[in-house]
This record gives sequence, C-alpha cells and structure tokens, in this order.
Amino acid sequence: MKCRKINNEEIRTVKNLLSRYIGKSVETLPFDNVLVVGNDLKRLQYVSDDILKNMFENELSYKVTSMGINLGVLIIKNDKEKFSPSVECLNLISKYVTKNYVVLNGKGEEMFLYAKDAFESSFEEISGEGKLVVFNKNRELIGMGNYNGEILVNLMDKGWYLRNGG
Repeated sequence: MKCRKINNEEIRTVKNLLSRYIGKSVETLPFDNVLVVGNDLKRLQYVSDDILKNMFENELSYKVTSMGINLGVLIIKNDKEKFSPSVECLNLISKYVTKNYVVLNGKGEEMFLYAKDAFESSFEEISGEGKLVVFNKNRELIGMGNYNGEILVNLMDKGWYLRNGG
C-alpha cells in the first residue's frame, strides 16, 4: 500500500469541507504531517514529526497500512473528490466550530450516543442545516448528524467505539 504526503489539491478539498464548520480558521490548520494512505480509498492520517521523518528516511512508505490519527477519507462523488471526516478529525477542530452545529440536552445526547436520531425537543442550540457537528451541553463533541429541518439523523457518533470495541 502506498503512503505519501498530502498534495495541495487534496488540502483544498479538506479545507473546503472543514470551512463549513470553522470558517476562516481553516487557514491556520497545519497539513505538514498529514499523509495519504492507499490508492483507491485515500485515508488521511495525521502523524508525529518523528514518525514522518522515520518513514521517509527508512523508505517505509510502501509498507505502512495505518498509523497516527485517522482524519477521514477522500472519496470520489459525482466525479469530484470529497472529504469525509472521521470523528477524530471533528474532535481536533471542535473547539473552532462556530457554525453548522447543534447542542443536545442530556436525553438527546444519550440517544445520539446509542446511534439513535435526535428530535428538535432535545436541541439546546442549533446553527445551520444539513450536516451538523453534534455537541453535548458541555460542548464536547459527540458526533455528526444530518438535520433536515425536523430531525437530526445520526451519521456517526462517539458511542460507536463502545458498541464495536474500537
């Protein structure tokens, strides 16, 4: 499996998606330590300086299948490359999120973490529609959902780790 540094076009794709949630703060995000693993399915991994240096000095870039923090995947959708972030990626940017988010009350958080959808009655605060970053009332990231104006459909949540032993 091939591993390489992320290129400028891929960085633009990632920034385009993340700017939906953190606005201009996206320009300050570092991409020096982001690697692309794989050819068809491009998984983005964030690694330390030491791992990055060791991989390329020792020509390990062809032997690595996974390392560091999984940031998400670049996928082709409608003939265009799109970035699909992981929960870990959303967690890294969560303190910068200023738009397209929802804050759930205690009951809403509990249901969402059990892979259930959330109803408007459990919203404490909402900004935007479509794909939203989901927080609990302490503004801790709990996942991502799709809000259609009536219900917040659970797309991914931190409860997955407990349910699947991850």
